[in-house]
Amino acid sequence: MSYTVPMARNKQTTLQIRIDEETKDQAKHILGELGLDMSSAIKLFLRNIIITESVPLELRSEKGMLAERKCELLRDVALESARERRTK
Repeated sequence: MSYTVPMARNKQTTLQIRIDEETKDQAKHILGELGLDMSSAIKLFLRNIIITESVPLELRSEKGMLAERKCELLRDVALESARERRTK
């Protein structure tokens, strides 16, 4: 399976990030095995954010719960509390 990601032909700009050397080296090695350089991988990541209007990662809380699930649970608790108050 392959994907074609259209790249914008707009004026180019520079993006600088700071990251520890070990993370950079490990990512560079894996990306190399996939035939990508760091710059291309970051461009793909950013384009994916734009296309999907989301971050292409599962974001979890400190205890490992997905943020979306945490919101659902909090909503359910609030609804249950509201029901209990009405029945008193």
